[in-house]
Amino acid sequence: MAAALDTRVVAVVFVTDDRQSVATRASTGLDEAAAASRSPIGFDREALLARIAEGETLVVDDLAGDTDGRFPLVVAGSGSAVLLPLSDRGRPMGALLVVSSQPRHFDHDALHLLQSVANLIAAFVQRRRTEEQLAHSQRLDAIGQLTGGIAHDFNNLLTVLSGSLQLLEMEHEQRPEASELIASALRSVGRGAELTGKLLAFARRQRLMPQAVAVPALLRDVESMLQRTLGDSVRLYVRCEDDLPTAYVDPTQLDAALVNLALNARDAMPRGGEITVEAGVHQVGDQAASGELAAGRYVRISVTDTGRGMAPEILARAMEPFFTTKEAGRGSGLGLSMAYGFAKQSGGHLRIDSTLGYGTRVALFLPAAQALAAAASPVAATRVQGKGEAVLVVEDDGAVRNIAVAFLRSAGYQVLAVASAEEALRRLSDDESIALLFSDVMLGEGMNGKELAIAARGLRPRLPILLTSGYEIDATEPAATAEAFELLRKPYRREQLAAAVARALDPLIDERAAPQ
Repeated sequence: MAAALDTRVVAVVFVTDDRQSVATRASTGLDEAAAASRSPIGFDREALLARIAEGETLVVDDLAGDTDGRFPLVVAGSGSAVLLPLSDRGRPMGALLVVSSQPRHFDHDALHLLQSVANLIAAFVQRRRTEEQLAHSQRLDAIGQLTGGIAHDFNNLLTVLSGSLQLLEMEHEQRPEASELIASALRSVGRGAELTGKLLAFARRQRLMPQAVAVPALLRDVESMLQRTLGDSVRLYVRCEDDLPTAYVDPTQLDAALVNLALNARDAMPRGGEITVEAGVHQVGDQAASGELAAGRYVRISVTDTGRGMAPEILARAMEPFFTTKEAGRGSGLGLSMAYGFAKQSGGHLRIDSTLGYGTRVALFLPAAQALAAAASPVAATRVQGKGEAVLVVEDDGAVRNIAVAFLRSAGYQVLAVASAEEALRRLSDDESIALLFSDVMLGEGMNGKELAIAARGLRPRLPILLTSGYEIDATEPAATAEAFELLRKPYRREQLAAAVARALDPLIDERAAPQ
């Protein structure tokens, strides 16, 4: 192109990821121009960055007469120059710069050719970035499916362990030494359940309970806890914009995500530093909508640190589960992946900006709620016992099935247990005394638990149904189907199962238990 247009310098520059400078990606003529001149040719990077941000084509017909320095070029001699912006979905990402030794060199035809070249460069870069984002998304999705399946099997194992320990706990209530050992084992099971919860959050299989959340109040609570946790060497700043809308999210998962991000930030600053948590409004218009964020209003919560930052190859893998640069025993590598999965499942997104040596900024984009946040009314915990009602248990894992049967019998229920949906439907057809269906969602071959529940309602429209799963509701499941039945998460405690069964049999039980 330089020869065709008789130009001495052609350069393609891009704005850096932190948008604080520019970098030359390709050029011709720069070295030759520097060698032929006492004053090396170069760019005024600060001025160039400002010109690129304007997003407009700039033509200077006579560089010698450019006394105002409109063109961000440091060069001796006269000539003419043109700057053509490169845009990515309306956002300036770089520029094509061309310099000629001749004044008024760029006529209409030359500018038209250069604009075509700039458009081709921008389209090529957009395609490469889109391909990289797609490959990254597909890799995360594949890992998510794998981790979700592992979490399901692991939760079944935890259900058996937890259930067996709870049954032993009932038998040894009068032996303090045994009770202490059992309690310790149950705490370990609880930590295992937390680990699978993080895996499910990344895989987007965690069952969320979104509600309108007042973000300033939540951040005050998080700030209070983090000030005791981060240590004296870390300074924490929390800022919220005025008139911040409420966010429609699961408050427990948002709390956990923010704590994880803050702890990651602390670990990136071994000698101390600053962590800034900021909340503001982010509006996405129809033209700016993308695969990351649909058009709409969002609450943006960012966690920024002054730590060591991440190299590009580390940043590319930062959200993969179990990927960590920390030494053994210092982290599970699930903090960012859990936060990413939570944000995506909530209808938002997570974005990371990091430069090696300059810190990291992680931004959560969460959908804004239409209604004001309301405090949940506390419900008194009650111990409920059955009255001999018949419960049909459907579970393909024999060990898990035995635990469910033992729990229900200890709670005062009669229990029938089967291993498949087909056999469950036969029992429901033949036995009118069955008062409730309790089924796992994942049942191996044949119908799954949700399909069984729908078929059972076809046979008996008023039949109470309770589902359980270690894999949660499929993210692709229609909301009407997924929300039609209560779901008990594995591993569950005996009291949780008894309470869930009692609620299914008598939906008004919580209202009667609530304080007056």
